[in-house]
Amino acid sequence: MRSSDSSPSPDIKKARAKGHSNTLEALATKCKQLEEALRESEQKYYHLADSLPQIVFEIDKQGKIVFLNRYGLQLTGLSAEEIENGLNVFQFIVSQDRDRTKENISRILNSEKIAWQEYVAVRKDGSTFPVAAFSTPIYLNQKAIGLIGIAIDMTERKRVEEVLKQSEEKYRALFEQKLDGVIVIDQQMRLVMANVAVAEIFGADSVEELLTLNIFDYIAPEERQRTLEIITKDMFEKNLRQTNEFRCMKKSGEEIWVSAVGSRIEDQGQVMGLVSFRDITAQKQSELELEKSQRELRNLSEHLQSVREEERTSIAQEIHDDCGQSLTALKMDISWLRRRLRKDQQTLIDKLDIMSGLADSTILSVKRIMSQLRPRVLDDFGLVAAIEWMAQEFQGRTAIRCGLNLTSDNLRLDKQMETSLFRVLQEALTNVSRHAAADEVAISLTQQDGELTLEIADNGRGITSEQISSPESFGLIGIRERIRRFGGKVAIRGVAGKGTTIGITIRT
Repeated sequence: MRSSDSSPSPDIKKARAKGHSNTLEALATKCKQLEEALRESEQKYYHLADSLPQIVFEIDKQGKIVFLNRYGLQLTGLSAEEIENGLNVFQFIVSQDRDRTKENISRILNSEKIAWQEYVAVRKDGSTFPVAAFSTPIYLNQKAIGLIGIAIDMTERKRVEEVLKQSEEKYRALFEQKLDGVIVIDQQMRLVMANVAVAEIFGADSVEELLTLNIFDYIAPEERQRTLEIITKDMFEKNLRQTNEFRCMKKSGEEIWVSAVGSRIEDQGQVMGLVSFRDITAQKQSELELEKSQRELRNLSEHLQSVREEERTSIAQEIHDDCGQSLTALKMDISWLRRRLRKDQQTLIDKLDIMSGLADSTILSVKRIMSQLRPRVLDDFGLVAAIEWMAQEFQGRTAIRCGLNLTSDNLRLDKQMETSLFRVLQEALTNVSRHAAADEVAISLTQQDGELTLEIADNGRGITSEQISSPESFGLIGIRERIRRFGGKVAIRGVAGKGTTIGITIRT
């Protein structure tokens, strides 16, 4: 019997060899594809890293720089070849930061999470710049083999911070050295900040003492509601930056006046108020004294005008009673004497006729003087009739045409107001005849919605702004004072070559 042979046949060996070859080929192809995919992935990663405007870096466990993107190369002044030749990250950290950097790398490699850290980096040329860096471990087979991270150039931010710091220091110096008091308050009216000038104004021992109180602790009680409304509406809501005056209390209880202007500011998202103010007590006292003096002068002026009108009325009455009656009697005596002369006494007749004419002209002069002093028409028939009479008399005396627009025929006002308006018109027409070189005047008197308007307009040379405001224009000053007495307004305007207009409005 033939013994069996257990070794494979040549055909089987050949088939097996071919199968192994195919498997190896497939495996090689797969490895090649994986290497290509890995290479493409790395290229995408490095391309992305090179496109970022921050430093992207990789280092191994010993701190050797494995990769530095394009921005990092530009910022440090290094080249890709220098990185490939081998550089250590600690070469580019200032000496005082190296120990902290080593410690942080060790902690990160041990999977400890560390927030952004700030370092001072060194360029190739030895210059330094601040960076903020964050990194995370790179793992291989669950073991940390290095770090990958990102660093941001902090140069511009540090510059801005320094500028802000200097600005804050300047602001603080200005805040403390400002002669005016400056405070910052929150919306609950609590003092947040104050300078030394505030403590001096309110007589406090220190700024710290001020900050323990509320702003209303320094405001006079009767002023507190108004102050609250101004701060709430004008400053916090509208931010108007208007100047207001308040009565305040010093620590001693002494009352003072302050002038304050506030504006809304924001500090870390919180709305606050910045108020600058100064002590105006001395100024206010001077203003009050001046106001009192002006009030006394106005009262004296009104009294003098009243006395003057009474004297005018009295003088006019005396002229009427004495001179008027005497002249009338003289006129009658001349007429009686003339009737008794013979016709052959022509010389005496002519003389008596001259005397009679002189008596007539004197009577007319007396009537004119009496009317100028106090026209009876004003007392008997009112302002409208008096204006008509004055316009007719002015036109006859000066040959300047007078146009009238009187829409209130039955208008009757307070006697003193009628007298003042009559004297204003009289003064205005006197100015026209003396200074305007006009040939026409328009007088208008209207009343509408409880407001009386008197307007006198001429077509003369036109008053100048200097003449309007001159302290020597006593006629215009008198007009203003007469109208101010009744709370009225006076508007005077002139146009060169076109005339002057005086407008008066009074609430009746």
